[in-house]
Amino acid sequence: MKIISDSKEIAQALNFGKYPVLMINMDNKEGSNVVIIHKSKTHGDMRYRCTLETGFQKENDNKLYISTNCSMIKSSYNWNDHLECAEYANAPVIEANQEIAVYMYSEKAKIGVVRLVKSGKIDVMCQVATMLEDIEE
Repeated sequence: MKIISDSKEIAQALNFGKYPVLMINMDNKEGSNVVIIHKSKTHGDMRYRCTLETGFQKENDNKLYISTNCSMIKSSYNWNDHLECAEYANAPVIEANQEIAVYMYSEKAKIGVVRLVKSGKIDVMCQVATMLEDIEE
């Protein structure tokens, strides 16, 4: 697992666009909104609205996942849909085999760490679109 601890390296990882940056609050396990790009030969690049999660398969498994959100067809388009569009408008875009910086923090403990991970194969037909794998030091 690669954890960045040097202040200068943290600033470079989070501020200069080298990596897409995701965040996860370890107190309540709420993660960033993410847009996953799935390359399709028949439909071109498809964009899926997803969420960063931890402990998805097993509680406290220390793994990070990007999970897909459910899709449904509905008869109306209202302010709630506009709000959701706005929430995902600036979400980081993730593709397969991409390095990502994840800021893991706890407001209760007043700590935060930057963990470098890499996205795996993307499968948008599953609940877990991709599992984020640790980059070895």
